[in-house]
Amino acid sequence: MSVAYQKGGSGARQAGGMATQHSLSAAMTKRQHALVILALGLGTLMEWYDFQVGASSTLQALHLWKRVPKKPAHCRLERPLAGHVGDLIGRRVSLLVSILCMAVPTVLIGCIPSYETIGVAAPVLLGVLRVIQGLAIGGEYGTAVVYAAELAPPGWEGRHSTFIVAFCQAGLLAGELAVLLVVAACTPAQLAVWGWRIPFLIVIFSGSLALILRLNMPEPLLLIAKARLEAEAAAAPGGAAEAGWKALNDEEKAAAAQAELDKMRHRVPLLALIKHHALALALFVLVACYAQASVYTITTWLAKHLRDEGVPNLTTQVMSITALTAKLGGVLLCGWLADKGMGVCIAGAANALIGVGLNFGLGKVVADYVKGSGALVGAWLMQVLLLGWTGFALALLPTVGVNIFSPDVRASGYNIGYSITSGIVGGLSPLAVTSIMANHGAGIYGAAFWTLAAGCVSAFAYLVTLWRFPACSHPHLRPLCQTELCVVSVSKRGAVDGPATLALTAGDGKQGQLKAVREASRDD
Repeated sequence: MSVAYQKGGSGARQAGGMATQHSLSAAMTKRQHALVILALGLGTLMEWYDFQVGASSTLQALHLWKRVPKKPAHCRLERPLAGHVGDLIGRRVSLLVSILCMAVPTVLIGCIPSYETIGVAAPVLLGVLRVIQGLAIGGEYGTAVVYAAELAPPGWEGRHSTFIVAFCQAGLLAGELAVLLVVAACTPAQLAVWGWRIPFLIVIFSGSLALILRLNMPEPLLLIAKARLEAEAAAAPGGAAEAGWKALNDEEKAAAAQAELDKMRHRVPLLALIKHHALALALFVLVACYAQASVYTITTWLAKHLRDEGVPNLTTQVMSITALTAKLGGVLLCGWLADKGMGVCIAGAANALIGVGLNFGLGKVVADYVKGSGALVGAWLMQVLLLGWTGFALALLPTVGVNIFSPDVRASGYNIGYSITSGIVGGLSPLAVTSIMANHGAGIYGAAFWTLAAGCVSAFAYLVTLWRFPACSHPHLRPLCQTELCVVSVSKRGAVDGPATLALTAGDGKQGQLKAVREASRDD
């Protein structure tokens, strides 16, 4: 008997899909899940740690290389390329390359002689190492989020991906603390000669551990392909298909899964993304506008503005550390609530609109401080509250970004969408706020008006996403493997109509032998 399947409706999506999600979870133990999260998290922690250390105003003031790039701007251009590699070759390979291209240059930066020692060669060497880092940064965060979500056990879909966001915040915290401790422990002369190198050199420990752990990680796309076949066999009537699958040995199952994976992949994932997922990509970009505008405004423009108003650098650093701690709490809370049934899209729209109000509140207390009628502690508390709120907004993005794209273009979609928003909206936030303050009479409320525009865009995009992609609001209702199949025909000869088929045949000398793997189910 041959059983044919075709891409179908929601009923089969839930039945076959949940089986696949459980199959993915069953393939790994709790300890393996924890090690995977640790391996992924260490990489993202290193990425954002390096960003925070490089952006430190204390190190910038040393003029070690005359010009210190805060973060490779080109990494936003390389992020789509890295996502493309993650879809084309595999998440595991992409993440292994990224950890090497990130850890080794960071350690080498700590070994570069100063400008006074080797002259113009110092900034040239730094630039080369930053370019290599850009390749890693371009694919690390987004691919790690996708990887974590694809291997999440049932009931942990939200937390698994937000754990990666939490590691990002931990990296920012670690960077701030590392610089703070080094500055406190060293004299100015020691800091200028060797103290500044310590935050870069200690990456050798976390980088080595992350690399060792990542060497043993499975390839989620291969597990997805295998789980799809298992789900299809289990959904077949009569039990012959399921018996056929179970009768195969491990090598035969692996070969069938590899064949399925080869058919899932696109030759050029980026083109497939633009061709078939343009609306999803546009919505993800718009959804992320508020989170990116708010976080960049608070962490870059506000700190600089307070220093310009005479607040000591040490004070702004301590303010940033406490606010980043609140941001980490907001991230973890969001992941937990998503797994408890929170409607992600409604929560995202509400978060953006309420966050706009908080930004105006921050503007008020900062204005009072500048005028001398308010205390700095008011701005401090508002910064903590607002960054915690923004952490919640950031943690919503993985749930939407992962579930709005299909597995064959998921890494490309997430990376390019995140790159567009962080590069354009986030990267331009300090300049936009300064321009609004100077040219439109907004004064200190320039930041609030900038986030108002971004918040309205995000709230609208969340509602459209809820309408067009309702499963994005409840990740546990739509399995990430997206096995959307329904039975369309059953025949003894195996005659099949439709573009996607699975032929499972019993008999022919070996009971339950798998005779063929289903044809490519891609629409293109």
